[in-house]
Amino acid sequence: SCRGCEEAARLQISRGNIPRCTQCGLRDAGGRVDERQTRNFYCSKCWAAYEGDRLVEYFDSAPEIDAKCLQLAEMIASARYVIAFTGAGVSTGAGIADFRSGRNTVLPTGPGLWERPK
Repeated sequence: SCRGCEEAARLQISRGNIPRCTQCGLRDAGGRVDERQTRNFYCSKCWAAYEGDRLVEYFDSAPEIDAKCLQLAEMIASARYVIAFTGAGVSTGAGIADFRSGRNTVLPTGPGLWERPK
């Protein structure tokens, strides 16, 4: 399990075998393993930057969203095939209620909000 990654790193550190940071290569006994995604070891400094960047959500203004929707519609219309990758984190970041809590987490939703007239 991923929990085992952190435990394995802590065991190695307790034995004096401090892993190298995946990003900068430095050895730091205070570093951490990313148990949620990469399973890589990061020193304290790189972890702080990595964790901070990874969880930031960005929101576009209404005009930016309109322009991007038009661009996407043109790309879809001109494509021979279209594949959409969706899943964990996509819906809740967009304000669509997740299946666990059933609550809207970010944006107000209502009929037609995610539809664009032809």
